[in-house]
Amino acid sequence: EDNAKRYQNRHVALMDDEKVVKFMNDIGDPVSRLEGDNIPISKFLENNLLGGVMITGTTKFEKRNPNPSGKIPLWEPNNCTQCNQCVFVCPHAAIRPFIVTKDEGEAAPHIELFDSVKGQGAELAGKRYALQVSVLDCTGCNACVEACPEQPKALEMVQSDDNLMKKGEENWNYAMTLPERGDLVEKTTVRGSQFQTPLMEFSGACSGCGETPYFKLLTQLFGERMVIANATGCSTIWGGSFPANPYTVSKKTGRGP
Repeated sequence: EDNAKRYQNRHVALMDDEKVVKFMNDIGDPVSRLEGDNIPISKFLENNLLGGVMITGTTKFEKRNPNPSGKIPLWEPNNCTQCNQCVFVCPHAAIRPFIVTKDEGEAAPHIELFDSVKGQGAELAGKRYALQVSVLDCTGCNACVEACPEQPKALEMVQSDDNLMKKGEENWNYAMTLPERGDLVEKTTVRGSQFQTPLMEFSGACSGCGETPYFKLLTQLFGERMVIANATGCSTIWGGSFPANPYTVSKKTGRGP
């Protein structure tokens, strides 16, 4: 597979907007190839990019696999108390909990890697809890494992291989098509906040970044009515390096930071 075209398979289920497809083909792909100087001005005009306007949520199409360690977290559901602390500290929103039905869990492409357990709490009655990792966005920083308060840990870093990466990507793409059910829980707790879909994801921040989890949390709590006025610093680099924009919008309302 041509590595320069790998973005085309990234979050396939979400890349259903013709405007986004055109932007990624006309602008995103050439810039990723370091051929941005060859893009004619007409392409910027066709994509309505006058004045520095930038399409939201393009980082999910980059498919960078920014993981020099080659290790990804593997979930052990029998050790998990569903506290979501691992999700809370993830700098890149690459590990997320999903509230699913039994049928949804069993319909995953690779059910052996899509474990789910009975959801804890009255608000999750009749639902199941699943944890999935975007294997192509995980940086292998180990923050999620360190944050897990359980003994033995509910997460373990394991060496990835082509088979695990392929199955992990397909399970993640499937998880992205599932209904958002964050409104079932109170979002002002650590656990509840992480059931809310982050509106800042897969940024170019360093592995193990201590800044991005706070930005991610802000978008989970206030993202649909949040305004960001950014000064120069790390947050401008991981938050706005054209054409990669980690800020995105709610699928339900179309609003975001």
